[in-house]
Amino acid sequence: MKTFIDIQKITINSLRKYEKLVSDIPVVVACSGGPDSTALLHILTNTNYLKTTNLIVAHLNHDFRGQEAEDDAEFVKNMASDWNLAYRIGRADPLSYQNEKGISSFEQAARELRYTFLRDVARDVGARSVILGHTVDDLAETVLGHIIRGTGLQGLIGMEVCSNWPFPYDEEEIMIIRPMLEIAKSETESYCAELGVEFRRDTGNYSHRFTRNRIRHSLLPELAIGYNPGIKDALVRLSRIASENLEFIESRLEEYWKELCFTDANLNCVAINLIRFVEAPINIQRLLLRKAYEEIIGNTTRLQENHIDQVVNQVKAGSHNSSYYKIADWPNNLKILYRSGDLVLSKEELSSQTPEKILVELVELSEACSYVYRDTKFTFELMVHRFEDVDFSNPDVVYLDASSIPQTLVIRSMNTGDTFHPYGFDHELLLSDFFSKRQVGQIERQVMPIITDSKGTVWAVESRISELGKMGKETKEVLRITRSKVD
Repeated sequence: MKTFIDIQKITINSLRKYEKLVSDIPVVVACSGGPDSTALLHILTNTNYLKTTNLIVAHLNHDFRGQEAEDDAEFVKNMASDWNLAYRIGRADPLSYQNEKGISSFEQAARELRYTFLRDVARDVGARSVILGHTVDDLAETVLGHIIRGTGLQGLIGMEVCSNWPFPYDEEEIMIIRPMLEIAKSETESYCAELGVEFRRDTGNYSHRFTRNRIRHSLLPELAIGYNPGIKDALVRLSRIASENLEFIESRLEEYWKELCFTDANLNCVAINLIRFVEAPINIQRLLLRKAYEEIIGNTTRLQENHIDQVVNQVKAGSHNSSYYKIADWPNNLKILYRSGDLVLSKEELSSQTPEKILVELVELSEACSYVYRDTKFTFELMVHRFEDVDFSNPDVVYLDASSIPQTLVIRSMNTGDTFHPYGFDHELLLSDFFSKRQVGQIERQVMPIITDSKGTVWAVESRISELGKMGKETKEVLRITRSKVD
């Protein structure tokens, strides 16, 4: 059993790793009034590691335990006042929220409301982090709960000492810090008893109505007695191993994401090249789907492994037999579609609508002019340039012979029947065939800009220029086109 000095050292040493998030700036500390969060607050208040003037105690009254919940809120309020700490007390109605959002679990609804409250407090006070009193018991219970529901590597991690906010947040990022994950719940109770620190006991934590309570009071003790006395340690070890393995896999994931996936904010969707997706390792497939979901929704809170299984299995079976086929419906109204060679995740109905085409009149180009198409800016400049001075290595800049192209260029997306004579090819072909050879997915084609003239495609922007208008040593006047992303 750890001494109170040990517990203080472990907690503070854990926080020291994240000093930029907690030093000399406001810090929100979540406090239910129970032994874990109360011990945490006492440590932060009495070790002088953080300025007490920077600590903001946050407590949410879930308002489903009647007077007991009111007493908990009052207890936290009085404790904060006695310790000269600022505090925020909130109130929420998880049951109404659950019904409104169509959430299957009361626990999940309460959790979402709690984190939303903490986020709002952090935003109001300018905090970059929220500190929670989760212990090793919470970690073990979380991992086991995820196993019961069905989980992957991400779920086996359970909790991390420092993690991203679990719900969308469109301003400065706020982090969650759990500095007590090496400390047991029994040790926080001993800490409070040894130092004479009062705390509250939530009777809701003993109700078998809630899954976590059944895991805590029934399943874990049964596993410890009948199977493995060190079951909590085993679950924590599993969490650590999963974290190490996932770290390695995610280093590869980014490579696959860049090569296979296309995100379009305008269409609010992610398209995954299906041919290359099928060729990827199964663990990468699963993580790509999870990441795509997070790209659109902002978190993976409601996404379960069975949702991912459904899509992976359907793709594996090749059950799509048309150019447009809905595979699955995922949480948060996300649709999974097979569409013309792409696996598409979309929250909104897909549309082939594109912005109006943009005309570039070269005859009026007396100085550099810029045009924005979707999220790309094109700058056109006429200049005298020697062939020897041109750097062809930059894919964002192309040089054309101004005298060999018409006076009007068009920026638009691809149309059916567009032709393209790629630079270096000895023949012309359909632009769609060229994109197919380069494994460019259908959704990406919809939004990828091209620059055309009356004869055909001059520049397939993400690929290469055409033989049309190519610059040679005899070129006297050059049209330089530069592209850049618009923030």
